[in-house]
Amino acid sequence: GSENPDVTLFDRLLACTSAHFHVDRTRIFAAGHSAGGIFTNRLLRSRSSVLAGGIVASGVFDLTGSSETPAELDPMTVIVTWGGDNDTYAGTTPGGVHVPSFSFVEQASIASKHYAAQPNVAHVRCRGEEIRHAWLPVNAWFIDVLLARPKGTPGSSLVLPSLPSGAPARCETSPFELAPLAPVACRESPRSGCAEACQLFADCAVENRTVGPVLAQQLQTLGFTSRSCGGCVDRCERGASSEADDAVLGCLKEHQADATCGPGIEGAFPLVVAVNVCCGAHPD
Repeated sequence: GSENPDVTLFDRLLACTSAHFHVDRTRIFAAGHSAGGIFTNRLLRSRSSVLAGGIVASGVFDLTGSSETPAELDPMTVIVTWGGDNDTYAGTTPGGVHVPSFSFVEQASIASKHYAAQPNVAHVRCRGEEIRHAWLPVNAWFIDVLLARPKGTPGSSLVLPSLPSGAPARCETSPFELAPLAPVACRESPRSGCAEACQLFADCAVENRTVGPVLAQQLQTLGFTSRSCGGCVDRCERGASSEADDAVLGCLKEHQADATCGPGIEGAFPLVVAVNVCCGAHPD
């Protein structure tokens, strides 16, 4: 695959630092929160041969792999953290992108289950006690856990020390399992394509803890609630009347028949692809 400039920056920083200072090659770690958590996932997955581990704090896991990511990571100790059920971000990024509401809870579960399933990785997951989108304030504990596990330490040897008294977090070594949202079923419709198009949105967005909150306003406009698809089908039946509508609905119906939706951003791809393909020529 093409060279990733951020990963290249990491490689160059490590080489430069090593040229000027003594670096313990058995204790190189990466850590980051939010956007930094995204980058940390990318580094852990592509530089496990170098890193002894790291901390993924409220970071997105989806789309952080690449063609250079090995199927089986080298031995590492990975701590996945999030701020609790209220770990969400809303606002405008420095680049001017407005984010209505993005939840990091599902992404923490996806990351936790991935690292826990890696045979060479010692996995820890720490949930904040509803501290929102924030770094867990247990730095000394993090440092002790990681420094005690230099590169090559078997994952099976991990014995998790107790957190400091009063720490606003809970840490475990089991993967963070998140139950799926309740399914939303769309009623049948005499208008061809209405039920199928709405069902595709329901399966890939309404039932998705990562994408659903981001598209909340759009989904509400389409007629969805968190448990109902009826408004979407009703709106489709009332408003779809043109040949362009027929073409788009027919295309969405075909995509829905083969769609397999799931959690996370990648789990919403069938809908994203369908909208791009079916609506690209019909922006109205």
